Amino acid sequence: MADTLTLIEKTVHMKSSDVFRAIPTEPLAQLAARAKEVMLDRGETVFREGDDDQGVFIVIEGVVELRKGNAVVRVLGSGTVHGELFLQESGAHQYTAVAREVYGDAAVFVRGFPAEIARALVALLTDDARTRAAASAGSVPGAPIPASRNASA
Repeated sequence: MADTLTLIEKTVHMKSSDVFRAIPTEPLAQLAARAKEVMLDRGETVFREGDDDQGVFIVIEGVVELRKGNAVVRVLGSGTVHGELFLQESGAHQYTAVAREVYGDAAVFVRGFPAEIARALVALLTDDARTRAAASAGSVPGAPIPASRNASA
C-alpha cells in the first residue's frame, strides 16, 4: 500500500464496510476527503479512555485492540469500522485503542459524525438485533414459516 491513500482508495475502503455500504458514494467520498490517515507502530496507542472522541475509524491493515483498563474487550482486524456513538455530552472515548499487529500501513480516522453515518449505524444495529432475536426464537427473518407453525395452513 502507498504511503498515502488516494481519495478513491479511502472511499473504496469505506464503501466495502457494512457500516458505510448503504451510504451513497458521493457523500461517502466527501466524508473520505476529511479522513486523516494515521500510520501506527506495534504497541502504539491510538487514543486513550477519557480522551476526546476522535470520530469513526477504519483499520485498513493490521489489528487494533480496544481495552477497558487492562482488559481487552474487542479486537479490530483489517476492514473493521469502529466508532463510539453515545448520547452523552462528554464525547470521551470509553476505551483505549492500541495497535497490536501492524502489517504495513494505516488506520483511517474520520472526524465528525455526519447524519448519514449515524443512520447507517442505527440501521445496522437494528438489523443485527432483529436477526439475533429471530435466531433465538428459532426463526430467521424472511424465511418461510413451516406449515406446522402457520396458523392459516
